[in-house]
Amino acid sequence: MKRKDSGDAETEDTEANLLKASDGKNAETASHGEDLNAKRQQILTGAGAIFAELRYEGASMSHIARRSSVSKGTLYNYFDSKAALFAAFVKQKACQELPHTFSSIRKDLPPGKLCLVCRPGYHYFHDLT
Repeated sequence: MKRKDSGDAETEDTEANLLKASDGKNAETASHGEDLNAKRQQILTGAGAIFAELRYEGASMSHIARRSSVSKGTLYNYFDSKAALFAAFVKQKACQELPHTFSSIRKDLPPGKLCLVCRPGYHYFHDLT
């Protein structure tokens, strides 16, 4: 209900009513967000398998959609292009793998030995392209 005695009071009542109306949808919205994240992860997992199998050049959005068990339309709802999907895949893998890699490296290693330690991670990502 809006109060008409003051502009500020009217705004406060309107905001309060909007908050009340949205309270019942918070769980639904959270569930929807989890579904979107799960679908995105499903696509990234399928894309990873295709990139590993066919490499970037051989992979197509059709291959990735089929492996991910989604339609091409759904795939394009999440990623505008194969390049965008590949970038998201590499970013996810880097965020998963690099902290572990670097946390196990001694801080006093000379640069030459540091390169030897990091080389397997570099080759993993380089071989995908």
